[in-house]
Amino acid sequence: MKLASIFKSAVIAAPLVMATLLATGEPAEAHHLDAANHDSFSCKRNDLAGLNKVDLIKKLLPVTTLITIEKTISPSLEDQLFNLLDPNLGENKDKTERFSGSGFFIDPRGFVITNHHVIEDATKIMVYTYDPLATNEKGMGYEAKLIGTDPKVDIAVLKIENNGNTTFPCVDFADSNTIERGQKVLAIGAPLGLNYTVTDGMVSTFNRFLPDGKNKTNPNPNPLRKLIQSNVSTNPGNSGGPLFNEDGQVVGVNTMIVDRAGISFAINANAVAITAQQLLKHKHMSHGRMGIGIMPLSPERAKKKGIPGAHGIEITGVVKGAAGDKAGLQKGDIILSVGGHETGSDVNELAYQVNMLRAGEAIDIIILRDGQHLTGNITLDGKEYTTKDLPLGDQFVPAPAPPHLQQPVPPFGEPPPLPFGKPPQIPFGDTPQAP
Repeated sequence: MKLASIFKSAVIAAPLVMATLLATGEPAEAHHLDAANHDSFSCKRNDLAGLNKVDLIKKLLPVTTLITIEKTISPSLEDQLFNLLDPNLGENKDKTERFSGSGFFIDPRGFVITNHHVIEDATKIMVYTYDPLATNEKGMGYEAKLIGTDPKVDIAVLKIENNGNTTFPCVDFADSNTIERGQKVLAIGAPLGLNYTVTDGMVSTFNRFLPDGKNKTNPNPNPLRKLIQSNVSTNPGNSGGPLFNEDGQVVGVNTMIVDRAGISFAINANAVAITAQQLLKHKHMSHGRMGIGIMPLSPERAKKKGIPGAHGIEITGVVKGAAGDKAGLQKGDIILSVGGHETGSDVNELAYQVNMLRAGEAIDIIILRDGQHLTGNITLDGKEYTTKDLPLGDQFVPAPAPPHLQQPVPPFGEPPPLPFGKPPQIPFGDTPQAP
């Protein structure tokens, strides 16, 4: 069979061809596209595994940091109007406010991980290290610069300035693909300004995709927010702090809670590590895209196409000129594998695996078309597509997230460290909040 009889165009950049691999009966070794190269970080700890919880926490406290920021707040139009009507209410001037969050060291030279929303719009960033002899454990403070940030994953990398020859205790990442329900975890952070608070619990579930909360017009899950759900108690101020396993490795970065529900969410460690690697190298993260519309393969269509188990992702449309179009993907193709990773039927998982690759990277793909298995290569692009970019009639809209998870995450606005002895104010509400 000639390629010209399979494809509509001879200018396809990476044509799909018959998969010779399948003829051998030996499937490709499955692997996760988000398997981060943890060796690229300079922190390896061999003194944490096997410690009892008390001794482990003593070792982990110096790894964590308190982060405070200053940002300029402009009066709203409503405030400006009231101030004009009654000058006694205030002045129409910008003011500087102080906020706080958490973080942790990933390198002895002073590189720190936190959430993007912790340092968003900051005019000044301070990182405080742990000191058990200091008041409220708030030790030495260092000014930090922003190395890079990725709002979509909600991760930022900071670097402590003017630290001289000082080195910092750090921690490495676990492979979050190995996490299990029931696994014990603990968090360290500054909830409600209460520095270096330790809480523990277990993993409730993983691979949880939720809306990013800021886009009120799109309640659908953000495929770059692949989260670990736990019952660990976290509150505003825990944002950016680590979620550890029993070996003292970071399995996630705390980012979100459902208030009064005892549910916490952390960004999985592999996504954090990949993002941090890219930010350290490129200062930003350009997520890979295929430019295709996808939907789960229904059991009825799977039976019609002769696919056992209804595993696969069906292409509902292809954006003209996008990476998928250039590679020869067509509406109706069934994606079975991407980068050696079996797709299953979870559209968010497929989007996550692809989006965590950098634009310009090439990946292998196996599809089913007209009963034939075809394999090929796609070079991802970095353009952000929406369903509106698909041809008319191909604009599939996925089911939205549950209503109680559609509410936007409130803008970051966490209190500064509380004066000693002052009781914290417990937040109320049922909407997800950024801890």
